[in-house]
Amino acid sequence: MAEDQAEGKEHLSFDLQKLTEMAESQEGIDLTLVNPGDFIVLRTRNSIYAINVQFPANKGKNKSCKGIIKGGVFPEPTHIEVRGATSGGTAIIIHQLKKGMHAEFAQPLEESERIGFSKYKFITTSTVESLGIVKTQET
Repeated sequence: MAEDQAEGKEHLSFDLQKLTEMAESQEGIDLTLVNPGDFIVLRTRNSIYAINVQFPANKGKNKSCKGIIKGGVFPEPTHIEVRGATSGGTAIIIHQLKKGMHAEFAQPLEESERIGFSKYKFITTSTVESLGIVKTQET
């Protein structure tokens, strides 16, 4: 079975069902430890999201994890920054996603969509019930 999964990884796209089945369950994910090409799969109370990592978070430069997301409020693949985990208030645990908390994303806005100085639209998910990673490369 592991061999079948390894063969299929080269052809992964945003097949939410397949990614959900392949994701290794986690209690939390450190966004500085994911690799470009990995998929992060989040199942919330209301939706399933798959994030294809393009750039992992960088603690030293305080940079968010960047990727392409599909699922939930993103019916089409969309560029986002994964900001971190929140309990629903204004405090955020950056560079982390945690089971039992909400995930927060920042979607870059086109200049015509901006109101005032804001360059991002912030999206907070419902409570994350499960999360996992599908590695596309052996580390």
